[in-house]
Amino acid sequence: SRPSAVELCKHPWFANIDSLRNVKLGNIQDHNHIRYNLDATFTAMNPNSNKTLALG
Repeated sequence: SRPSAVELCKHPWFANIDSLRNVKLGNIQDHNHIRYNLDATFTAMNPNSNKTLALG
């Protein structure tokens, strides 16, 4: 089952966000590659969904 919003907020990634290092990601050259991967991940996680992931 899907976790609730409260459960997600308690996850260490969010609960300890202030203790994470502040690291700037490098310059992303190919945003289309990232969009393709996000779409593929969304489709894999939601194979029966009629919704599409809209990216700006």
